[in-house]
Amino acid sequence: MTIKDERDLIPPPAYDFTDGIAVQGDRKPVVPLFDPARAIQETGGEQALPNSELADGNQAGEPHQPVAGPSSSRPSVEEALRKKGRKLDAPGPPLSLHCYQHKTGIGSFDMIVYDQFKSSVRYSLRFPFKIGSAWPGIKLFRKDPVLGEEVCTISKSAFSNDLHIAMKDGKSTTLHGMGMFRRDHSFAWRNGKGAYAWAVDSLLKYNLTCYDLGTGDEIAKWRATYLAFSKDGELSISQDFRNQDDIDFIVSTGLAMGVWITHGG
Repeated sequence: MTIKDERDLIPPPAYDFTDGIAVQGDRKPVVPLFDPARAIQETGGEQALPNSELADGNQAGEPHQPVAGPSSSRPSVEEALRKKGRKLDAPGPPLSLHCYQHKTGIGSFDMIVYDQFKSSVRYSLRFPFKIGSAWPGIKLFRKDPVLGEEVCTISKSAFSNDLHIAMKDGKSTTLHGMGMFRRDHSFAWRNGKGAYAWAVDSLLKYNLTCYDLGTGDEIAKWRATYLAFSKDGELSISQDFRNQDDIDFIVSTGLAMGVWITHGG
């Protein structure tokens, strides 16, 4: 078999779509697709869109408001875990994004992010060739890097584990390394408030969980893919986040951590 592009190795979507119905290979209906108009008609009121559609650029839901205090008084990950907050799937099945390598040059760590069915591109990450431990400026785009809207720029200085994220709307945050020998990173929300952290689930693994340090709730997870030729990992986001700007922000921090922990500084 001749492989012309690494995307040829991506498995086909598990579902085909016929007349609004998701069907598997035997052509038997499996689950009906979400129809906003039908949901509103049946419920007699407004119906929130599922996260799978939000990641496609639809705006819905109120922006997330952090419940913790300013980032200067951030608690530790250990304190958050003792609070035993809500698990990621407590509000419902989380949004799942599948992240694949898509190298566009020697030394690049470019990535394409697909939806839960691996059928549509949701984000594209452009990570150019770098020398040393500094990141020259990673660009995240919604959908295609040429025609898509820029979401943020991710950068890192040499000899530092801090990751700086500058959102396209002018807001920014820094993921601060929480110790020389730890891979956990704490950060504030887009409005500069609250306390959050991406924490490693185990010292022997590359899996991460993002916590609201004020409540102990899980808001996202990064699951690294082992022994895979082109897939880097899967990013899952809680259904509590239905505002597109909030989803963009979580994706930005999650991919920054995923690249950092997978490919190093």
